[in-house]
Amino acid sequence: MNNNVNPDTNRRRLAGLRGYFLLALAFWSLTFIGLSLWQLQHIRGMTMEMAEQEARANFNKDQAFRFWATLHGGVYVPVSGHTPPNPYLSHLPERDITTESGRALTLMNPAYMLRMLNEQYGELFGVRGRITSRHPLRPENMADPWENEALRAFEEEGVVERLEISKIDGQPWLRYMAPMVTEQGCLLCHAHQGYQVGDIRGGVSVAVPLDGYLRHEQDSLLHTIGSLLVIWLLGLLGLTLGYRRLCEDSLRQQQANEEIRALNRRLETAQSMARIGNWELDLASNRLWWSDEIYRIFGLQPQQFEATYEAFLSTIHPDDREMVDQAYQEAVAKGMPYEITHRILTADGELKYVHERSEEIRNAQGEVIRSQGTVQDVTELEQAKRRLHEHQQNLEKLVDERTAELAQSNKKLIRARDAADAANRAKSVFLANMSHELRTPLNAIIGFTRLAQRDPGMAEETRENLGFVLRNSEHLLSLINDVLDMAKVESGRMQLDEGEVDLPTLLHDSVETMRQQAQERGLALVLEVAEGLPLGIYADGRKLRQTLFNLLSNAIKFSEHGTITVSAKVSGEHLQLQVSDQGSGMSREEAARLFEPFYQAGEQINGEGTGLGMPITRQFVQLMGGEIRVESEPGVGTVFTIELPLEPAVLSEDRQQQVSRRVTALAAGEQAWRVLVVDDAEANRRLLTRLLGKVGFRVREAANGAEALSLWHEWQPHFIWMDLRMPVMDGYQACQQIRAESGGERPCIVALTASSTMDDRHKVMDAGFDEIMRKPFDEERLFATMGRLLGLEYQYEEGDTEPTSQAQGAALKGLVALPADLREALQEALLSGEMDELERLSDKIAEIDSELAGIFIQRARSYDFAALLAELEEMA
Repeated sequence: MNNNVNPDTNRRRLAGLRGYFLLALAFWSLTFIGLSLWQLQHIRGMTMEMAEQEARANFNKDQAFRFWATLHGGVYVPVSGHTPPNPYLSHLPERDITTESGRALTLMNPAYMLRMLNEQYGELFGVRGRITSRHPLRPENMADPWENEALRAFEEEGVVERLEISKIDGQPWLRYMAPMVTEQGCLLCHAHQGYQVGDIRGGVSVAVPLDGYLRHEQDSLLHTIGSLLVIWLLGLLGLTLGYRRLCEDSLRQQQANEEIRALNRRLETAQSMARIGNWELDLASNRLWWSDEIYRIFGLQPQQFEATYEAFLSTIHPDDREMVDQAYQEAVAKGMPYEITHRILTADGELKYVHERSEEIRNAQGEVIRSQGTVQDVTELEQAKRRLHEHQQNLEKLVDERTAELAQSNKKLIRARDAADAANRAKSVFLANMSHELRTPLNAIIGFTRLAQRDPGMAEETRENLGFVLRNSEHLLSLINDVLDMAKVESGRMQLDEGEVDLPTLLHDSVETMRQQAQERGLALVLEVAEGLPLGIYADGRKLRQTLFNLLSNAIKFSEHGTITVSAKVSGEHLQLQVSDQGSGMSREEAARLFEPFYQAGEQINGEGTGLGMPITRQFVQLMGGEIRVESEPGVGTVFTIELPLEPAVLSEDRQQQVSRRVTALAAGEQAWRVLVVDDAEANRRLLTRLLGKVGFRVREAANGAEALSLWHEWQPHFIWMDLRMPVMDGYQACQQIRAESGGERPCIVALTASSTMDDRHKVMDAGFDEIMRKPFDEERLFATMGRLLGLEYQYEEGDTEPTSQAQGAALKGLVALPADLREALQEALLSGEMDELERLSDKIAEIDSELAGIFIQRARSYDFAALLAELEEMA
């Protein structure tokens, strides 16, 4: 089992890899240098080849021109200052002629024509060309030193052309020259010089400027070298990455080897501790392999053991040898595993018991080719068996004793089960008691705080302090609701309370409720409602509103800046709601755990909350038949998407016209309604008494059901607010007694409870109650319930609600009347988001229209910059 690998081997391997890497780098660099030199030579050759081609092309052009002119014996042209008679053709009788019209013409021989062409139009093609000779007719055509040397080589050495780079006026030129052989047509002008057909009388010299070619060559060289350098760098990068990858693989192999060695050590340790070893037998070669532990069990050294099946049999106790061999041979023949316990004799004669297990390995043809198994030293176990056998009688006694103890244990388990059931019942009772004990004082705290805030003479600081009390009380109530709702979810007692829901109003109210909290953190809160959204849906409005509250609260909690957007649209047969923020976001791992109870994601947790909001939200969504998804990216933000089955509903007329207004008094002409408030908590009684008394109700109080029953007999109230859990007589008993004794006058009785569950609604209604309301109660719902059951009407406080979005939008149309410079300044401040500047500009608006200024700065403080800019741009 020795798989140790010398760590020096890995070091040598890394050193070898480093050598190969340096060798490959050198080879690659030498290859690049060689390729670069070849490219340089190739580009230089191409440059010279193109220049040569241009030189030969111009030479051929001049030759063709000369041949044509020679073929026709020259050309007559009008005599002018540019083309005077050629004095070197004066020996020709027809050099000058006059046409019948009296026009004077002179003969231009090929040399004359070519000279004129090059002198007057040579700049057009940039190549210099001329005819030259060692014995020219015209002295200007005398060969220069280079041309003279070329002509000498033509005449004396038989050279057919000469091509060479030389300087002309300090610039490089490619000069090309080929001989002019005297032809029959040439003798017309040159016969008097003694030339005969076939003689070399001169040459055509062409000079091509190399500046352009050399610049092109330089550009090509730069591009080529740049490209080759990039290729070299890419190759270098590839070699480096390959080298690093090989080194990493080598290190991983080293680590794997270390792990293998560690595993082998652990395996050896485990085998030593368990006194168990493993073996393998190759049937074809009869070679047997043992682990170190088997050698220790048998007391042998590897060099002392022949490692064959027969050698193994020789170690077995003679009395057990045949049994073991027969069992193994049957296992091989049948291809079945075998298991046997037998005795062995170690090298020093010690007797041991071993337990063997094996299984047979087959090839593709189904033949057994190998056996493998384990050997365990069970000497101590066998000795223990003998001791057990010796103490068999005592064992029976012990069994009887243990049986009695087991009976006692069963009794304890039964008592533990009964205790667990009692604990579960106690949990339910505890939750009910906690709900009542916590909600009852919270009802008084929240109610009296709201009443106190309405005092017109209250100092602003006191009003602000009460606001903190109210918000923290409502937060505490939210935490209590979370814990109790989670308890109901876990127990499976959460149920839907579906009905008609005014969807736009629910969305608007949910957003507006959270707007102040968002503004306190400097966040903008935006509601986006898509076209086609139904006005009414059939759903559980409370759970839907609570779901939005939880998501908005979560978004505000984890956002330091930016905008929180609530959007609603119809997606197929589903209502899709989204809450997105630009907050800190979450990692994928945090998002995966977000819906676990009591888990709070992120590093910015401020210690608030229970970690139950998101689990409850998902339970609510699933209970409503929908699903919720979350997408988040750290530093970017989070998007929650909810999809719920959409069931449109037609809202009743009173639901459509419902407006949130505060009741101030009973409507004129209403009778003096008598209301009895029954609650064992004095604070709750006083709260309801003051609230109802200010509106105009006649109110009396009772501390328990017995007092309520007595006052009902005496006073005959029209309406009773009845607590359920009270001393002496609870609300159930009092309501049942009143219903039993009621004659024609049947009072309205509504249960006002701090219970944590609404599961007992049927129990409440069966007791005779007309309705049930939870504490802490909502003032608007409280008056609405009384109005519905008694059929009464109220007076409402004027201007109690903020202007609607439509009213604000209409008022913002007044921005068009502002001066142009003020509108432009408003646009700039909105684009830059400078709140101080917007505050200053709102003061200027107030000088013109105070109402417009108030609405403008309210929208600006809500960071509704996009809507304000849209209004200004629409007016523009």
